[in-house]
Amino acid sequence: MFEQVPQDLQRRARAWSVASAYLADERVARLRAMTDDDVREIIATIFNGPVPKRIERESGLVAQQRLFRKLK
Repeated sequence: MFEQVPQDLQRRARAWSVASAYLADERVARLRAMTDDDVREIIATIFNGPVPKRIERESGLVAQQRLFRKLK
C-alpha cells in the first residue's frame, strides 16, 4: 500500500532542508547589505521593461451604441 521513497530522494530532501536554512540566512544578509542606490537601480530595472499593449475590453457594439446615444 505504501510505496518506499527511494534513498536518493530522501537524501536530496534532507540536503534541501539543511540548505534552505543557509539560503534563507544568505538572502537576509544580502538584503541587509543593499544600499538605497542598489534598491533604486533594481526597481528602475524592473519598471523600465516593455509595457504591454492595452487590452481592448469592449466590443464594437458598445462603441456603436455610445455613438448612437450621442446622436439622439
